[in-house]
Amino acid sequence: MLKAPNSLSPNSYADWTKHEIRFPAHQRFNEMLEAGELKAPTLHSSEHGYTLDLPVDVPEASVTSSAP
Repeated sequence: MLKAPNSLSPNSYADWTKHEIRFPAHQRFNEMLEAGELKAPTLHSSEHGYTLDLPVDVPEASVTSSAP
């Protein structure tokens, strides 16, 4: 869900609407999105224009040692 202004005015504060945007994505990404495993995204400028980073929850895995 993305909230965006309904006008292009830089003084637009109260006229924001929620928009559902679905980009073509890998099936696992869509599964994580539906399960709520994605955290709040961050948008920053990069050499490619803008980059959207999407943090995810990674479950802890138990590590077993095979050393004697």
